Amino acid sequence: MNALPPPKPSWLGRIGVGLATIVTVVIGFITASLLFAILLTAGLIFVGFLWWQFRRLMREAQAMQPQDLEGEYTVESTRMMLEDQNAFDREPHPDAPPRCSKPRKNRRAS
Repeated sequence: MNALPPPKPSWLGRIGVGLATIVTVVIGFITASLLFAILLTAGLIFVGFLWWQFRRLMREAQAMQPQDLEGEYTVESTRMMLEDQNAFDREPHPDAPPRCSKPRKNRRAS
């Protein structure tokens, strides 16, 4: 047996479905816009709070920073040398142990 086709909706039904669709889409856009505005505001408040705390901490750190450095120091009598400290042409330091250079054997295979 063949089933009867469903009846066609009336013009009033079609207008009702169209209006319901439009209202649903508009409410969705409004909800998304409000949610975006709320999250944006919350994010800006949070970033502002972090900035404010960072400013406060920087001011406290600068206020606690000492203006004068105090401490002990010694004056070195020798000047710092800019050349290689391991070079052979310089004289050894008086406190350094003596160097013993032994000739190496030729390790080439004959």
